[in-house]
Amino acid sequence: MFYHGIMYEDNILVSIIKREDPYGVTGFFKPDLSDGLRVFEVQTGYMEVVDMEEVLREADIEERSVFYGLEDITAGNPFWKLFHLIKKVTPPFINFYKFPSRKLHGVLTKVTM
Repeated sequence: MFYHGIMYEDNILVSIIKREDPYGVTGFFKPDLSDGLRVFEVQTGYMEVVDMEEVLREADIEERSVFYGLEDITAGNPFWKLFHLIKKVTPPFINFYKFPSRKLHGVLTKVTM
């Protein structure tokens, strides 16, 4: 987002925090980082399947695009190769939140161990 210069007039970073209690979803704005850059924190119970589009709508956030990050791991060490295999066969976190799919943009980071 920063590297390619994709910035809007009002940018909101969304942070999703899992709580230790099983149920409940709360969302709130944290203090602004600077002009045009805000943080919205969503706290969820560990058993919740969160409809992020609904949470954002309730906070009066009209998302234009949603960026998320994934890692691609390459390794020579057998332990890290096993970790890579486990990570590859499990679904990404994006499947557990109902983000608006038409607005999603994945950002891939390659990690070599």
